Amino acid sequence: GEDDILYVYATNALGFNIQYATASQSNIGSWTYVNEDALPDSGFPSWGDSDNGYTWAPSVMNINGVFNMYYTARDISANTQCIGRAVSSTAGGPFSDSSASPFLCQNSLGGTIDAQPFQDTDGTLYLLYKNDGNSIGPLCTLTFPRLVFPQGSIFLPKLLKGRRRQLQSQLEAERRTIAHLDRRKWGQTVCWGL
Repeated sequence: GEDDILYVYATNALGFNIQYATASQSNIGSWTYVNEDALPDSGFPSWGDSDNGYTWAPSVMNINGVFNMYYTARDISANTQCIGRAVSSTAGGPFSDSSASPFLCQNSLGGTIDAQPFQDTDGTLYLLYKNDGNSIGPLCTLTFPRLVFPQGSIFLPKLLKGRRRQLQSQLEAERRTIAHLDRRKWGQTVCWGL
């Protein structure tokens, strides 16, 4: 059944907004590319641009039986990258985002990108993301507020600000708080070029 299937999601390419592949937990070395869009245009939000390669960094988490996909997409009206949230009853989708505006966008900080939900050992849900400061030049901010469902989100942000080396030091200091953060992944995405 679906409990035995693993899913991996990828940035837009090959005409799809969100690509994905599956593998059985018993045969994790054999992945199968699924020739379907996990977030098809029919489920893409009206605020987003699905035509120009601006959809990336999907992360999916099953929260209370609903698969929530957090992804980065271009907000047409603000011309910045923002976080969207699409939902599906199954891990393979199709996912749909019927929102009239982005789930989260820090326009004054260049936008918001690279959301990653995670659940702490005490069951608390968090959403880790960063502003797109590289697009306008300010320092980058990595934020991980608590998520509250199903009402939506309340943001009690704990901000990490600074240039890449400073952020790495701050991330190390926050290691106990964000135990599920894969520093290798975020070390590659946090404020390159600063």
